[in-house]
Order: sequence, then structure tokens, then C-alpha cells
Amino acid sequence: MPRTRRGRGEGSIYYRPDRGGTWEAQVSLGYDQKGQRIRKTIFGRSKKAVQDKLAALQNDATTGHVTSTQMNMEQYLKHWIEARTSELRVTTVLRYQEIIRLHINPFIGQLKLTKIEPSHVQRLYNTLKEQERSNRIMQLAHIVLSAALKQACRWGYLRINACSLVQKPKYQRKETDVWTVDQCLTFFEASKLDRYYALYVLAATTGARLGELLGLQWKDIDLEKGLVHIRRTLIELPDKFVLGEPKTTRSKRPISLPEIAITAFREHRKKMFTEGHAGPKVFCDTKGGYVHRDNLRNRSFYKIIKQSGLPKIRIHDLRHTLATLLLKAGTHPSIVAAQLGHASTKTTLDIYSHVLPEMTRDAAQKIDTTFNEALRLAGIRQVTDQNDAPSK
Repeated sequence: MPRTRRGRGEGSIYYRPDRGGTWEAQVSLGYDQKGQRIRKTIFGRSKKAVQDKLAALQNDATTGHVTSTQMNMEQYLKHWIEARTSELRVTTVLRYQEIIRLHINPFIGQLKLTKIEPSHVQRLYNTLKEQERSNRIMQLAHIVLSAALKQACRWGYLRINACSLVQKPKYQRKETDVWTVDQCLTFFEASKLDRYYALYVLAATTGARLGELLGLQWKDIDLEKGLVHIRRTLIELPDKFVLGEPKTTRSKRPISLPEIAITAFREHRKKMFTEGHAGPKVFCDTKGGYVHRDNLRNRSFYKIIKQSGLPKIRIHDLRHTLATLLLKAGTHPSIVAAQLGHASTKTTLDIYSHVLPEMTRDAAQKIDTTFNEALRLAGIRQVTDQNDAPSK
């Protein structure tokens, strides 16, 4: 039989007598992320068999799949995160890799990327819930998987993001643990002889993040003006330390220092000179290097908490403590947001929504006071007007 070409618009189908009388078709499936054309060759014992395979490919394209890669989900997610490394913060990349390794790959990692269905995604979320993973873990799993599949659509691997067809897990923010003013003072007193006393005072009175504090240099501090300038953050990687940009654009900020922090800084600087650490780092370990967070927590912070009998909180909760105290004292949320370096006031209100009922009660009391005072003054005026009225 002569070599026969398929009709116009049908692609290329050939009869191959040199291959035992089989039929063959070559089709183009678009381009990969490098701009190279993706081709696929189909074989069949009859022309009808090849036509059916071509139709199946077209059906895959219209129902959301493009057969353009043999990668499974684990391979694709590795490829995706590597492609995004340059645009994400180092800490974000590490967090995403952790979520992928622990909470996504064990359940759908061996599925073919081009075979991923909404039902697979839903089962993943159901499994995480059954295993009592935290709401935050489930939310992050959705964020990572949805972003990865969205990029797969852009690269031409998929037509539809399966995550967009599944209801994303609900995230309920956990109320933070905070100390009272008296508990903070108890902790300060118990930590006065600790080499990181100034760090704890600064965390509780400025609301700076731990990475921002550990990345401080003496040139960032103006004790005469009572200011500390947040310009960088210390990022601790598995094998090294890196100084990076703060979390948000608004995180680069000056913060006014209360007197207790200024005093703590002066004492801390004297202590560092006594130890022989006159370098640029404000906070360093006993050898002058950057401080490991685990060492700070376990050998200092938690140890002091246990000795003082205080409720256990995280170092980061000192930041939450300050924000809560400021909001309860009536400080405007926009001022608190600027102090904390939040991207927006909405972020502040979302995180500290548990403080809002108390704030609204205070507002109601102030309204009562205002109206009661107005009513009292109105009553005085009414009596005065009556007394001043001419007698008949």
C-alpha cells in the first residue's frame, strides 16, 4: 500500500510498510517552558486506531490536560520551585519546600502531572484534615499547590488548574498567647543578667521581628534621638546565615525607643565591649558570630521563663504582646501597623481581631461618657434658662 497522507486539517498520518504495515501520526502539542516545540508520535495497526488516539489527545486538551510532559507531581513541584527561587524570599522557598516534602508529595507526588484531577486535590485536603494537620498547614498546602498548577497552565502543561475547582481549606487564625505588663516586667527582672536581656526588652517594647533584631548593627541605633532603624533581617539557612531584605516594604522603618530600651542598649554595649565584641553586630553569640535561634530559645529564653514561673510563650509572642497592649490602650491600628511593619492596617486588624471586642466596648463607654456629659450640660443649661426667665 502506498504511503498515504491524512486529509487537510487532520495532521499527518502515514502508512509505514517498512514497519510491518503499521500506521503512524506525528502531532504538535505546543511548546514547553523553554520555547521548544513538543511533538508526539502515535502508532496503530490501522488508520482508524491512529485517528482514535488523535481524538483522545484532542479530548484531553479540551477537558483540561495536555500530554506535554511525563513528569509526576513530585518532579514537577521540584522543577516549579527551582524556577521561582529567584523571585521568592529565601525563607519562603524553604517553607514551600517543607510543605511540598511533608504534606503534598506523600499523597499525590507519584501522580502524573497531566492526570491531576480536582478529586485528587480534594482527597489531599481531606487526608490532611483526617490526620489533624493544622489549619495553617492546610492553607499553605493549598497556596503552594494552586500556585504550582497555575504555572503549569501558563507553561502549557495543563489547561485547567484543578485547585480552582475545589473549595480551599478554611483558615481560622489561632489567638496568640501574650503576657500582661506585669508578666513582662517579671521576665525583664529575671533576665537582667542574661546576655540577651536587651534583645528581649527591644522585642517587647518595639515589636520588631526576631530576624530584624538579630540583624541589627550599631549604626542602626541612635540612642541620642532614641531611634532604632530596621534595615535588614537575619535569615538562618541550614548551613549559613544571610542578611536579607525585611519581610515587607513597610518593614524598613524607624522605631522610637522607650527609656527602658535605651537604658538596656547602653548596658548591653558596655557588656559587649567587656567581652571583646566591638564589631558591627548588636547581638552576637559568645564567639562574636550570628546567634542561632534554637540556641537563643532553648539556652536562654525558655530557661528564663521556666525559672520565673511565667506562662510559656514564643519569642515572637513578645511582638504580639506589644501590639495587644497598644491596641487595648487605644492606639490607632494604623500606628500599630507602622510600628510592626505590617504591609497594611488590614493585616493588623486580621491578626489582632480578638482585641476588637474589647476595643469596641471601650469605644461604647467613651460614647456613653460623651453623651452623658452632653446631657448633663444640657440639663444645667435648661435649669439656668428657667432661672433666668423673667417672672410674670
